[in-house]
Amino acid sequence: FFFKQKTAYEMLRSLVGSEMCIRDRDKPEDFTIVFNKGLPSKLITNGKTITDSVDLFVEMNAIARRHGIGRIDIVENRFIGLKSRGCYETPGFTCLRPAHIDLEGLVLDREVRALRDQFLTVNYSKLLYNGLY
Repeated sequence: FFFKQKTAYEMLRSLVGSEMCIRDRDKPEDFTIVFNKGLPSKLITNGKTITDSVDLFVEMNAIARRHGIGRIDIVENRFIGLKSRGCYETPGFTCLRPAHIDLEGLVLDREVRALRDQFLTVNYSKLLYNGLY
């Protein structure tokens, strides 16, 4: 087989299709996320307010995708002992999760955060990842 060597731009373009996902990464875009009882309840961006949870997540995906946020390529250890490579795209969640962690920093005390970080998050994520729920 003969493969033509491609530039990074050509490889990225072939991955994302005709619309470049990072075309606006140098243009900042402001938005505000409002949380109610720990859940995102409102997104304010470009003069519009979104309150429906599905529309909020779809819009967060669009905003983050425009700036090339939320793509990861990882090698994982599967439950049955195999290594696998996974490419994931979660642009909206990549913005919402750090915002939620910052909110927790304002409202949770030190001991509750330590319990979450040392026990709950690690063990619960293992259960979910391995399908043992």
